[in-house]
Amino acid sequence: MRKAIAVAALREQRTATISLLASLPDAAWQHAVYTSAGDAAGVHGLAAHLVVADEALLVSRWLSGREGARRLASVIGWHDGGVAAWANASPGEVLAALARHGDRVAALVRATPSAAVNVAARGTQGRRQFLLQALYRRVFHEFAHSDDMAVAAGVVDDLKDPSRPVAAALAFTVLQRLPVQVLPAVAADAGVVRLVVDPAAADDRPPQLRHAAVAEPLPPLSAAPPVTCGRQTWSFDFARKHYGPRVSARPDAVVVAAAGPLALLHAGRRAWRELAPAQLSITGDHELAALLLDAVARPPPAGSCVVFSAA
Repeated sequence: MRKAIAVAALREQRTATISLLASLPDAAWQHAVYTSAGDAAGVHGLAAHLVVADEALLVSRWLSGREGARRLASVIGWHDGGVAAWANASPGEVLAALARHGDRVAALVRATPSAAVNVAARGTQGRRQFLLQALYRRVFHEFAHSDDMAVAAGVVDDLKDPSRPVAAALAFTVLQRLPVQVLPAVAADAGVVRLVVDPAAADDRPPQLRHAAVAEPLPPLSAAPPVTCGRQTWSFDFARKHYGPRVSARPDAVVVAAAGPLALLHAGRRAWRELAPAQLSITGDHELAALLLDAVARPPPAGSCVVFSAA
């Protein structure tokens, strides 16, 4: 089931990326975006970057457990030489490569035994499904760069909400990063925050979720973080230093976030205070929830793919 969601997420995010790029006039492909270091790239360069990442994955030996996951993560990084090789390619040629490589990557994952994709190995944070996490991070990476390109081209308001498989991959990626990258940065020693990640668009959400109150019961928590196309719920008990879907303490604050905006927040593309209520809402202790959200929005660690922003 988890591999099936990974395959669907890879294909559907690629379809969304191609749809976005195909809707742009050729002139928009030259619109600039800027790296965190101030270097300029274009929409064309970002699209070529996705092609280069696909090429690197297709020739890498990634089916080797934890080491394979490291290889998958490494091919996400920016490669000047690889991108430069596509500098003279037309938008149509880049789109054709994105479609062709996207099909090949999805077929490669589909042909991989589920046991290999879902196998868990022990790491610094307990047992983790390293290959599955790496595949979901690829979806997260492309989703963030699609937003970069839409912002640069001035069409960000036309972007659609991610599909449910893509949203599931985004939610899983953010939640799995919280213990290592986020929780150590939260300056709180008391209180409980419950984070509900919703894959549905605002108009599709149940009314009780959009107006959740702290006192209202939420669905029972499962024994492990679910990788489904439904809501995912984690709680953070800062007094006991416990986190995850099994924390049962009554929350002092409840944060309900749509998966897409939460992913962009964690990728450094959005500020949580600027999100619409349909994208993120807080009930209960706002100050405690703000501590968690400020940590979620911290810049990505060194070594991750470079962050772009519009001019």
